[in-house]
Amino acid sequence: MTREQRVRAYANHLGLMVRGSGSGALKLVERYDEKRIIGTYRSIETLERGIDRYGLRTLAALEREG
Repeated sequence: MTREQRVRAYANHLGLMVRGSGSGALKLVERYDEKRIIGTYRSIETLERGIDRYGLRTLAALEREG
């Protein structure tokens, strides 16, 4: 499994999807409801960091609610 495939699987696990390919811009998008764009990234590395930030923000929001 390539790094891009692992990162896409990680995004999928968090309810996100990646549009585009490693050779161009990669968009991180919510999979459900409004399909809000989380961000646009130029490399797999920055995409992975964007997914991490999204996950941490989501976790922090859930902790504040509960």
